[in-house]
Amino acid sequence: MEQAKKRRLTLYDSIKETSTKKYREEKDGCDSQLKARMEIIVVKRWLSVDEVALYLGMSVHTIYEKTSKKEIPFKKIPSSNRSVFDRLAIDKWINEGK
Repeated sequence: MEQAKKRRLTLYDSIKETSTKKYREEKDGCDSQLKARMEIIVVKRWLSVDEVALYLGMSVHTIYEKTSKKEIPFKKIPSSNRSVFDRLAIDKWINEGK
């Protein structure tokens, strides 16, 4: 009985250790991808909806709401229904406190 309990605990510890290690690796991978993405965004002049959401720390839904209410500076690409955001105008908009 005692050995069975020890085996279960050993198995539990092994699974826990493996899953913790896997979680840390995934988290580190996500962190490095996020850092790389932010470095690209800071260099780019024109941002997509996803990029401006990441840049501002807002959800994509919030960006779409602000765009529809014309609360955030953006440009429409004439040949499509796509919106783009000038990073410099976004920075100015933030500094003005809007």
